[in-house]
Amino acid sequence: MSVALIIALSTTLALGTAPAPGTAPATGTAPATGAREPLADLLERFQDVAGPDEEEGEASGIDKDKQALATAIQAYGATAIPPLLAMLTSEKETVRELAAYTLSEIDGLTDDHLDALIEGWERGTGWIERAVGRVGTPRALSVLVETLHEYPSSRNQLTGALVMAGGKGALALVESLRAASPRKPAFVDSACQIMREMEQEAGAAIEPLLAVAEAAKPHIKNRGHAVRLVGCLGFMAQPVAPRLEQLRAKTPRLRNDIGAALTNIVPELKAALFAQHLRTTPGIPLLRELAALRENGRGAGAVLVELQSHANWELRVAAVRAMGYLQYTEATELLISLLEDTKDWRRVFVSVEALGRFKEPRAIDPLERVAKTHWYPYVRKAALHAIQVIRGEATYTEQTHFPSEFLAYRYSEYDTPDAVEPPFFPGSDELSAEALKPLSYTMKIPAREDRRASTQKLGAGCGLRVANGYLLGSDRGEWGGELVHQTAKGATTVLLKENIRSLHRIGDTLVAVAGLAHLSSHHGMLYRVIPKGDSYVAEPWRTLPGAPKVAGTMEDGRLFVSCAGGDIIVTADGTLEMSTRESRRARPAK
Repeated sequence: MSVALIIALSTTLALGTAPAPGTAPATGTAPATGAREPLADLLERFQDVAGPDEEEGEASGIDKDKQALATAIQAYGATAIPPLLAMLTSEKETVRELAAYTLSEIDGLTDDHLDALIEGWERGTGWIERAVGRVGTPRALSVLVETLHEYPSSRNQLTGALVMAGGKGALALVESLRAASPRKPAFVDSACQIMREMEQEAGAAIEPLLAVAEAAKPHIKNRGHAVRLVGCLGFMAQPVAPRLEQLRAKTPRLRNDIGAALTNIVPELKAALFAQHLRTTPGIPLLRELAALRENGRGAGAVLVELQSHANWELRVAAVRAMGYLQYTEATELLISLLEDTKDWRRVFVSVEALGRFKEPRAIDPLERVAKTHWYPYVRKAALHAIQVIRGEATYTEQTHFPSEFLAYRYSEYDTPDAVEPPFFPGSDELSAEALKPLSYTMKIPAREDRRASTQKLGAGCGLRVANGYLLGSDRGEWGGELVHQTAKGATTVLLKENIRSLHRIGDTLVAVAGLAHLSSHHGMLYRVIPKGDSYVAEPWRTLPGAPKVAGTMEDGRLFVSCAGGDIIVTADGTLEMSTRESRRARPAK
């Protein structure tokens, strides 16, 4: 059937005969001219707005014109549904897709429309899942749930439709567990994610899930799945923890499932589990997940304090960051002491914000000192804001995507105004490009998508002459880099696997300038290289305000580093200051 005929017939069915002059329009029909465009006119231009079918593999998407048309038609509610359903049979894919998109957000869908929607879905038309979800009847939701069981997935139109259904969708997921045959574990994974995205609306499923878990008739695996889904609801399910304990005592086969669920439900157990993992295998993702628990994770606060002595500097920073979200006020004195950290500005930054989140009046004086004296303007600004938060004059803005919010300490928003690169005076030990040409070393290069692991002979991008050979560094961008020591006889020792921008001697200190800017992230570090036996070791020395762009020795022997988060000058004792006209002036050696 042609699109024009579909529109003509369905519009006639939907609108019927126009009302006589002076009478009110029927419910759901377009109002008088001037208020909004008549539905018949909107449908008349539907095909033109939908556009031609795309080539195979291409997608037309929903542009501004399509969105505007869909919104205008949706305003007619149930009146517009019959012609839109008719368009789901169009031979043109773009017409079917736009019709389905319009139906996905329209009011008035009922069970009477479900068969037509399912027929459109079976043709492979997108967006229909959401329309089925809007129908919201047990039959409609059962269709979605059974499709999810057949094709478990996450974060797509199908799961979005169930999330949109809210409590009804949660109950439909529960109902599927009453089946005599076990549900797929992957289906339960999807159901868990869906219920978490529903947030408070999923609370309607707690009692029905417990009923499945406690009943003898459902398959034992489905009873275990029901327990797991209770655990997926997290602290919302705390009131039923005693019932789960009772069930664990009566049903040994569910003991493990119930134990895992209780760990997610009871804050003390959840925090204890995080503390256990952080003591054995600490990591940034784990700290981020702990921070997301907010005050429910306070029980793991002690291990965050322990991590302040960890060799990994970023773990220290992320642990302090988590303290602020957990409101672990027991660490107040520790955080005040960390404001004096001269090596890692990030740890000062997160300590400042944590004290602000604590709203601790005792921190105001130390924060005022940071706001006046810290070398980095970005930290000074954070200290001023923390003082305002403590005084009730400001707040911290929460992002919708918590992982990004938690990791924001990695990305300084500062840059040096009117940046000026001073003239460089390379030291006599710094190797020129010509001197680097004959020097090379062999490295095992790990596999990646487009090649296998291999052993390659590599040239150095920078180098420094030392007493027993050379320090050589390389920077291969996103593919890595390293710092190596090569003796005069060619023996090579890898000191550090980092992107090395340059190597310098500042006074008696050997310094490697390291870091990487890739996509939206940038990080930088100065490593001090220290003799050890017949070779050297590299240890973190000072955190840079972002990935290094260029670095060089100034006339007076200080080091200039231009970074993504600002330009700095470094002295031989590790003192940092921002590059300004005043600070760039040559200074006599101490």
